Amino acid sequence: MSMETYENAQRRLAMYGAIEVSEQQIDNGDVKDADEALKEIRAKYGIISRTFLFENHQQFEL
Repeated sequence: MSMETYENAQRRLAMYGAIEVSEQQIDNGDVKDADEALKEIRAKYGIISRTFLFENHQQFEL
């Protein structure tokens, strides 16, 4: 087996492992609403969404 084939197999196995963990989390109900999660991230890092800017564009005009 070539090094490239081995590395590709390792990446594939890692991906399958991540998918398995994600499926277990879904089965266990360990999920969040995407919109709520994005709001939390934006608030934590001070990120303003494009939607917010579009809806409030007059406040930000120079």
